[in-house]
Amino acid sequence: MMRTLLPLVNSDNFLFPEDVWGTFFGDVVGSRPTLRVPKIDLEDKGDHYELQADLPGIAKEDIVITYDDPIFSVSAEHKDEQKSEDSERNYVYHERRSQSFSRRLLIPHVDKSKIDASFGDGVLKVVLPKEDEQKVVESNKIEIK
Repeated sequence: MMRTLLPLVNSDNFLFPEDVWGTFFGDVVGSRPTLRVPKIDLEDKGDHYELQADLPGIAKEDIVITYDDPIFSVSAEHKDEQKSEDSERNYVYHERRSQSFSRRLLIPHVDKSKIDASFGDGVLKVVLPKEDEQKVVESNKIEIK
């Protein structure tokens, strides 16, 4: 008996072997849309910021970008199309389902009119030009009466 348990004990899946737990929790966990947080890089390039976000499996049409000073927001929702023939299939694993996410970043003093975004190969690239520093200083002045 001990001999048959040793390969299981030495495996990476000792506490949660997929053949047991995956079958038990598969329908419960896998039936809900997943919420994930995309990996984002934001770089200060002096006169502008460059943002890159990894969004594999998301279509350009599903991405929403907004900027409401000082909040930059990127979100997406991908819905898996449920087809009638899917109910007839005998899936062992069915993990490619709906997913959604939303990220909000604090990026002050961006010139909204010059924001540029592109999407390709699962990577979103956004250039956020900074407002003219003189304009920022003037906008913060409050006249005393």
